[in-house]
Amino acid sequence: MLILTVLCGSMVPAQADDAPAHGRPFFMPSQERTRIRQLIATQEWAKADYTRIQGAARKGDGFAAAFLYALDGDPAYVPIARKWLLGKFGANAGTTRRARGALDNPGFFKAGVPHLSDVFYDTDFNPYAGFDWVYKGLEPTARREIQEGITAFMHFKMRCMDRWAQTPNLVFKPTAIVAFAGLALQDREMIEWGFYRKPQSRIGGYFPVLNRMLKDGGPWHEAPIYPIAHTDLYCMGMVSRYRALYDGKNWWTAKAPSGGSPKGLMDYYIDTAYPIERTGYGRGQIRVATYGDGATNANGDLFLVNPASPAIDGTKALIAAYNASGDPRLAPFIAMIPNYTPTLIDRRPLPEKIAFPSAASKIWPDYGLAILRAEESPAYWNSDGPTMWSSKASGCTWAWGPRWSSTAMR
Repeated sequence: MLILTVLCGSMVPAQADDAPAHGRPFFMPSQERTRIRQLIATQEWAKADYTRIQGAARKGDGFAAAFLYALDGDPAYVPIARKWLLGKFGANAGTTRRARGALDNPGFFKAGVPHLSDVFYDTDFNPYAGFDWVYKGLEPTARREIQEGITAFMHFKMRCMDRWAQTPNLVFKPTAIVAFAGLALQDREMIEWGFYRKPQSRIGGYFPVLNRMLKDGGPWHEAPIYPIAHTDLYCMGMVSRYRALYDGKNWWTAKAPSGGSPKGLMDYYIDTAYPIERTGYGRGQIRVATYGDGATNANGDLFLVNPASPAIDGTKALIAAYNASGDPRLAPFIAMIPNYTPTLIDRRPLPEKIAFPSAASKIWPDYGLAILRAEESPAYWNSDGPTMWSSKASGCTWAWGPRWSSTAMR
C-alpha cells in the first residue's frame, strides 16, 4: 500500500520517507553517541548527569538502563531494561491483557465509549525509545514477547480511535504514540496508520492533523489552551526530536502544505505572550493570551512558563520544543524555569549568551487574531507598555498593561 505524505510542500512516498537512515538503535545513531560521550568528557553537568543515570539504572530504572546500553553497550544493563519492558508489555502485563481482551471481544467495540484514559491520555514515549535502545541486547524470546505486547496495545489504541471519534487535540496524542511505536518496531501498519491515515481529516494521522489544524503557519485551530493542556505540542516535540535521530531530518521546522509546523505553533505562544510578571517566584511568569474554551479555566490561565500558582502550564511543552530544536529564541524562557538543569536525554544546555527575542505585532488573518504591542523590541519582555489583541472568534478585544489586565472590550 502506497501512502503519500503531505509535508514540505510535496507529495513523497511514505515508504521512502519512513525508512531509518541507519541501523539500530534508531534513536541513538553513532553521531549522537559521539556527541553525548564528548559532553560527558568535557562538561561537568554532563558528567554529573551520567553518574545520576548510572545510579538510577542500578536501582532498577529500566529506561535509564536502556539508554546506557545504547550509549555504552554494557550487557549488564540489559536485564534491568528487559524486566522493565516485560513489566509493561509482557504477556502477563496489565496493559497487554487489557488490550488483548478487548481485541478478542467483538462486543467491546459495539457498545458506547468506555473509559479510555490509556488511549487518549497516555503520552509516555519512553518505553518505545527504550525498546529500540536495548533491542540488540534482548534475547529473541523476550524481544518477541515485548514486541507482541506493544503491538497489541497499539492495535487497541487504533481500534478505539477508529470506533469512537474525539476532538483533534485528544486524537493527536495516541496518533503520535502509535506512529512513534511504529518507528521503534518497524511496523508498517502502525507507521502508515499513525502518520498518514485519513489524509484530508483534521482527526487523521500525525501529518494530516498538522496540515489541517495549524493555521497561518502557527496557531492550532481550536482554543489556545488545547495543545498545551492536552500535551499536543509536547508530543510534536518528542516525535520531532526522536524522528530526527531516526532519519536525520528536521521535523520540527518542516512545513505542511498549509504552512504550519511544530515550530510555528511554539512561535505562536511566544508571539501571543504578555511581558514578564514579577511574582517573587523565580524570575517571574509569562501569561499567554487566551480565548474560547478554557480561557477562564478553573485551573487558571495559560502560561508560557513558570506560573507562580496552579495554572495551565506550558513549561513541559517548552522544554520538549527546546530539546527538539535548540532554538536560541526559546532559551531565555527556558532560563526562567526554576532550577533548570540540562540532562543527557531530554534537556539541552543553555547557550552562553541568552537574549530575549523581539516582540513584533502580528496578524493571523485566517485564524482571525491580531496582537498589537506598544514595545516591539526585546525590551518588551521587561516592559509595562500596553499590549492589545483582538480575536474574531471571541468577538472581543483584550488589553494588558500597567493599569489593567486581561480586560475585555467589545
